[in-house]
Amino acid sequence: MKIGSDIDGVLFDVEDPYLAVINLLLGTDFKPGDITEYDIARSLELDEKFIACVIDAVISSGRYPVEMDTIKYITKIAELSKPILYFITARNRIFADITMT
Repeated sequence: MKIGSDIDGVLFDVEDPYLAVINLLLGTDFKPGDITEYDIARSLELDEKFIACVIDAVISSGRYPVEMDTIKYITKIAELSKPILYFITARNRIFADITMT
């Protein structure tokens, strides 16, 4: 069995760390519900380059929590069916490689 899963927002909670950095730098009070589409910059009406820098900073820090129950469910799937797990991401290749090591 082959199973694929996205990384950001599925395995790892990245919205909260992104928003914490954005709110700290800009003095705003954005919440996860303010992100209404994949394009965070467009959702929050912020500069794309700024958002790219925030995302890179959060991902390279490695300080973002695993989504609730993720490890439990992946372990359960692995025990039941011995799948091949594929992790899918739109991350920059450097950050994708760091995440998988």
